[in-house]
Amino acid sequence: MNRHKQREYTFRVVFSLDQNRTKVPMEDIDLHIESLGLTKESDIELISTKVREVFEKIPEIDILIEEASDKWAIDRIAKIELALLRVAVYDFKYNEVPVQVAINEAVELSKKYGEDQSSKFVNGVLGHIVKRLS
Repeated sequence: MNRHKQREYTFRVVFSLDQNRTKVPMEDIDLHIESLGLTKESDIELISTKVREVFEKIPEIDILIEEASDKWAIDRIAKIELALLRVAVYDFKYNEVPVQVAINEAVELSKKYGEDQSSKFVNGVLGHIVKRLS
């Protein structure tokens, strides 16, 4: 599985599990990953690990998102955009993915899954986060 698909599947699981919670039971993660229809054990393990790590870092990631989104409360950000932002921030801050790669992936996925203005919002928030972290 290529990295783009890994990110897309990770986003889909993070989005489907997000109910304004930061702790997610492992069995919930397993059920959502199973629903993706993946067959390779290495792909399943990689996505499972990444989803768990994203959820572990949500408190830290959400602070960055809130600060960079003109103080919008996290609960006001659309769930699709929020999941994309969380995965992208996790990737470049904790997973050593190049910043431009993480941003580009999030923007492309926002065009596929989000509303008309989603890609601009995601790009803008991620750009502000990168500036703050530099």
